[in-house]
Amino acid sequence: MHDFKQRFISQLKRKEIASIPEVLAFNFMMALIPLLIVFFQILAYLSIETNLLDETIAQYVPKQVYTFLMDFLATASIQFSHHPVLLAVSIGTLILTVSKGVNGIFKAFAITYMGQEDQPLYKRRLKAILTFFLLLTFVSLSLIIILASHRLLVNFPPLVQKVTELAIFMIFCTLFFFLLFLITIPKTNPSSQVVPGAMATSVGFTVTSLVFSFYVDQLANFHLIYGSLTTIIVLFFWLYLISFMINVGIQINYVLNQLKQQNKWWKPE
Repeated sequence: MHDFKQRFISQLKRKEIASIPEVLAFNFMMALIPLLIVFFQILAYLSIETNLLDETIAQYVPKQVYTFLMDFLATASIQFSHHPVLLAVSIGTLILTVSKGVNGIFKAFAITYMGQEDQPLYKRRLKAILTFFLLLTFVSLSLIIILASHRLLVNFPPLVQKVTELAIFMIFCTLFFFLLFLITIPKTNPSSQVVPGAMATSVGFTVTSLVFSFYVDQLANFHLIYGSLTTIIVLFFWLYLISFMINVGIQINYVLNQLKQQNKWWKPE
């Protein structure tokens, strides 16, 4: 365990590894708005209620960011309902920006495992686009299941509802990161290797988001420092924390794999 701790900390301190969260956060920042716009438009087109999705976002996002996103989405929904061409353009923008974010995770894995990117840009971008559609399908199916479970829990006590919904969210969150890591990990590594990192990222994402939201809403006074830029700063910082937890999951998988290859993980200190 001591060997794992030392290697993990050393890995996070590497210059090229330490810069991964900033790059991912910027890419996620660019992709978040078009992603939400198109996702909500798809749900509206399929006549799926978005109230539960709104409540889920509100639990893990600071109130300022939640209000900003919901107001923006409401305005965008009205515009797109009257201008289908805008929705088509937004979908195209979405594919490019989100694929860039997924491509950033491909790069993070390549840098971690091989020290450099191992594929041409066009191949990684194409793979990132295909990965995005696969993940979008998974998230859509997960949302349908979550909606169904929410309706089944209506008659249960509030505490049971919250605990059960949190457990279901954690399960799908872990499956999401497992699928993401499984697709983006180098082919030479076994699929079982991504499980610890996916679990760590899922727990880290949930806990970090809840704590950060509470801190921003109840304790912090960002508006005294950043003024009208507060919402953007808080949003970017939240995305940075998510990116950091993704990077933590990647590095956990890498270090465990290195220890396993050297037959050190099971040996006593």
